[in-house]
Amino acid sequence: MQVEVLGNQIQWLKIVMQSESIQGDYKRLLCKSEGITANKTVFSGTGNLFFSGSGKIKQFYLDAQDSIVLKKTSVIVTDITTEQNPLSASYLDLVTFSGPGAVFVCGKGDFVEFYLEEGETVKARTQCIIAMDSTVKFELGSRFSELSGPGAVLLESAIPEEEESKELTFFDRL
Repeated sequence: MQVEVLGNQIQWLKIVMQSESIQGDYKRLLCKSEGITANKTVFSGTGNLFFSGSGKIKQFYLDAQDSIVLKKTSVIVTDITTEQNPLSASYLDLVTFSGPGAVFVCGKGDFVEFYLEEGETVKARTQCIIAMDSTVKFELGSRFSELSGPGAVLLESAIPEEEESKELTFFDRL
């Protein structure tokens, strides 16, 4: 399988498959070759697939022992070999992906990437969380979430419009 990220501000993904299968978000599918069959989440066959992001696209490659926590709606496509486990979380749908295999995610705007050292804690806007190492401890809040290291964190830089117009409640200010 050949994969290429194209575009600048709003990126898109071109995938060339030769009798292969991938898992993908059908809602993000732009176009597929006639030789590709698709159901709700699996695309198989030979030909080209094009998927749209909502901004920047980033690839994570997971070895067999690796896992990562992702915002469910940010996932575009994954290798068929990756394992997905939903996390039960208020305020944000999260999924743990385990390797081996590649996972492609997208975010609005640019990406903000940083690493939290052991014991280091930040408060990040909940709806902007795209990905974090499985070693990052988190406590999700309605507007901001507490993230504690060690581990890498990936945020999208664009604040969702519905977040911008919300009035702060007493609990948001705590």
